Amino acid sequence: MNKRKAVVISITEDEFNYIHFAVNEYLEFSGGSHCNLVETSFDSFQKKYWRAVIAQKCREVSKSLKE
Repeated sequence: MNKRKAVVISITEDEFNYIHFAVNEYLEFSGGSHCNLVETSFDSFQKKYWRAVIAQKCREVSKSLKE
């Protein structure tokens, strides 16, 4: 049995906003049965993105306090 490995992607806030806009536009204009799956997947991605942003900010603050 293979273990899953975490994949780290780096995107800027502008790239995230573009993805957010594109997904919302897709959901608005499609209307197929798979929209719930796309929306759920994007919500999960969005939560992980903001969690990573907050974690990075905390690391930066912690690093600056140590200096």
